[in-house]
Amino acid sequence: AQRGEGLVTMVTTSGLLLAVAMLVVPFVLYLGQGFMEDLAELPRQLTDFRVQDAKCYCCSNNHKHPTTGQTLPCDRSMVFQSLKKWYITNETSEGGKMDGDHLDRFNTLVRAELAPQIVPNLEATGLPVRYIIFAVTTASHPSLCIFIPRWWSQVPGLDGWALFTVTLRVLMNWACFGTACLFASGFAMKLAALGMRLHQRKAVESYWLMPALMVLPLVFVTGTLWFSVALTGVLTEDTSLLPLLPFSFQVAITLALVGNVKVLHRHAEVPGRANKALDGNGGQNAQSTRADSDASEVGIFEV
Repeated sequence: AQRGEGLVTMVTTSGLLLAVAMLVVPFVLYLGQGFMEDLAELPRQLTDFRVQDAKCYCCSNNHKHPTTGQTLPCDRSMVFQSLKKWYITNETSEGGKMDGDHLDRFNTLVRAELAPQIVPNLEATGLPVRYIIFAVTTASHPSLCIFIPRWWSQVPGLDGWALFTVTLRVLMNWACFGTACLFASGFAMKLAALGMRLHQRKAVESYWLMPALMVLPLVFVTGTLWFSVALTGVLTEDTSLLPLLPFSFQVAITLALVGNVKVLHRHAEVPGRANKALDGNGGQNAQSTRADSDASEVGIFEV
């Protein structure tokens, strides 16, 4: 009877989660597709960076507040003056004279120093697994208030192997939801990257069509991974370690997926060739030899 009640509870919970997922996941995939678009643009933006092209709220509104009409201070002017002050201060402190335009030198610093540090990370490491784990798996932490009393009610009269198996099963039942959420995050990023690629190739014109098509595989695969662990836990004895098999598979495929999400780049320069990208830009490549000293002088891109 207790096993039947557990099966009914699990099926009811699965149905509710499925209904919520079908409503929420399309929006998540839509946002993820836009996120992948932004990441794909980042390498090109860094290698073609020009601070002179930066836009600001005040300049876009002719330095007038759109509601009150009050004059707005120019953010662009303050940033440019700060850059000039940084370079003049460091040059004069060394007894030298500022060589070249300070804005061009800052552009060189971003292209030659910042871009080679960021672009390889996007290409080689995929998602920041540690932060994804921290952010996603915390969704299962509140349910500890359910699993701890459940485990404690089974402890009396148990010892040795029986206590070990019961404890391990409770831990797996608690952790399988967080692992499923982590898998869903990695799988969603894969699907979002696929949607971005198809949209770029004009295979799919609508931005909403791809999320609508991808919601079924995402929900089905993720639900199957979670349901397999939960179902074996309900249908087996409390001392059985059979749920360990689907749970181990769930953990393995999740780690493999999340650690292998890559970013698709648009016309990005090959990392390490930032200096070459500056050739022919009004002599800016000659300033690239100063990038190391500029980075330490300005002190804003230290690693």
